[in-house]
Amino acid sequence: MDHITNYLNWLKTNMTQTQIDPTTVEITTPFLDRHNDYTQIYIKILDDGQLRISDNGYIVDDLKMCGISLKGEKRNLIFHQILNGRGIRYNDKTDELFIICDRSQIAESQHTLLQGMLDINDMFYLNTDTVTSVFYEDVIDFFDSNEIYYSQDIKVTGKSGLSHDFPFVLQKNKNHPERMIKLSNRLDKNEAERI
Repeated sequence: MDHITNYLNWLKTNMTQTQIDPTTVEITTPFLDRHNDYTQIYIKILDDGQLRISDNGYIVDDLKMCGISLKGEKRNLIFHQILNGRGIRYNDKTDELFIICDRSQIAESQHTLLQGMLDINDMFYLNTDTVTSVFYEDVIDFFDSNEIYYSQDIKVTGKSGLSHDFPFVLQKNKNHPERMIKLSNRLDKNEAERI
């Protein structure tokens, strides 16, 4: 069986091309984003004969609509590492990811842009809620694998009458009293004081 030919046939069967205007073509690929939507790229012939391959601003716009900012130091660093590592350009006015190439580089440039789009799309999983959820699961796995007995999501009313939430309470045993645990996947001075 020729696996390469099978894969290429599958790609060809599952890709469509639509002429948008005399200089622009939309290509819909079988590669899915995190919404299970097909990714699309746009190829425009420039005045000098080169080609501009673009996502038309879709990926970064989608992240922003989902509350993901690329302005934070770490996210911005990751974003630019993806861009620089693949030779992808970014227009911060239109949020467009693009590559400019000549006709001999079009196939490789399309592939490179699609890979970069999917990598940047995956930055959604760096949002605070997702990271916190993954860290929470890591703590549960640690407790379970080390046979540390705990209760989850406990609310305690203090002497002041205010209630406090604790993700975990470790049960009292012969060596330790009952212990209430707050989680922080990035503990700094302000967070420690707040806790």
